[in-house]
Amino acid sequence: MCSSDLDPNGGFYSTLDADSEGVEGKFYVWQLDEFRNAAGADADELARYFDVSAHGNWEHQNILNVPRHTEDPALLEKIASLRSRLFEIRKQRIHPGRDEKILTDWNGLMLRAFAEAAAFLNHPGYRKVAEENAEFLLSTLWDGKRLLHSYKDGRARFNGYLDDYVNVADGLLALYQLTFDRRWLDKSIELADLIHARFADPVQGGFFFTATDHEQLISRTKDQFDNATPSGNSVAADLLLRLSALMNRTDYRHTAEKILESAANLAVQFPAGFGRLLAAMDFHVGPRKEIAIIGGPEPLLTELRKHYLPRVVVAAGNTDAHPLLENRPAIQGQPTAYVCQDFVCLAPVTDVKQFREQLLS
Repeated sequence: MCSSDLDPNGGFYSTLDADSEGVEGKFYVWQLDEFRNAAGADADELARYFDVSAHGNWEHQNILNVPRHTEDPALLEKIASLRSRLFEIRKQRIHPGRDEKILTDWNGLMLRAFAEAAAFLNHPGYRKVAEENAEFLLSTLWDGKRLLHSYKDGRARFNGYLDDYVNVADGLLALYQLTFDRRWLDKSIELADLIHARFADPVQGGFFFTATDHEQLISRTKDQFDNATPSGNSVAADLLLRLSALMNRTDYRHTAEKILESAANLAVQFPAGFGRLLAAMDFHVGPRKEIAIIGGPEPLLTELRKHYLPRVVVAAGNTDAHPLLENRPAIQGQPTAYVCQDFVCLAPVTDVKQFREQLLS
């Protein structure tokens, strides 16, 4: 990701062309001689690191990649210097075309990705991108009553689809679990309630692609298969299960269970088409944990984020109206963690080692 992918206000543009000057990949690939000229005296060592050769690794050209990482400080310094030189050389090439349409659903996917990357990599730059993207979406593509689907040339247009609502709500939930700023959680819940009100299929369960106030179509379709992006129903199931676990909302859980039930037979037959739904199923079957951290979350939060725990939701801050934080005081004024399952909690801990043992048990 670079700044050219972003609108100045924080929205992600849709696409870059694969080709430039009529040649696929020309902007991105390297010939060995061109690489060696940039690398100088260290060309052989750096070519091995980036998998660059005379015969190439893609259609007689070289896509820079790293088959084996290194911890050698001297080599890492050479790599950083070369990357800067290569970037400056590439800037002089004719750039691929860019589609500057900003799509709400795709931005929701990016929002979650950057929020999670910021959390687990402790990357303040990614956090800034996520927060600015959320601000952009809610100030530009939310009209006060509904989400709109796309933005271009200063104009937001078209009623939002299911994918717009669920992906933005999902991204905001991830941003809450990065920042613990309650407004992101509140907006995620507001969108989840609108999804229920405007997209629900009251007969067969799940959600239609278009809302009740959408323009009249021949039929209201309902997509269950994940394609290049996950289906709205898959994301909805995952979102609602996580909000249910975080907020103790049984209505969300029941709705998500109906989605899982309706797609179960197809998911068994075609599991590759239901990746996100199966992730939601894994979270639902569990065992999952709800983590409440009272007071300043460090260093407990740092420990939590060291581990891959896909069946965990977390709330942090001072005791407030959040159901996971209510009636769970800090111990002796120290940051305190409550590790819970279905809102039944183990003994609170302040010690990082004890917290890790409860997390991984």
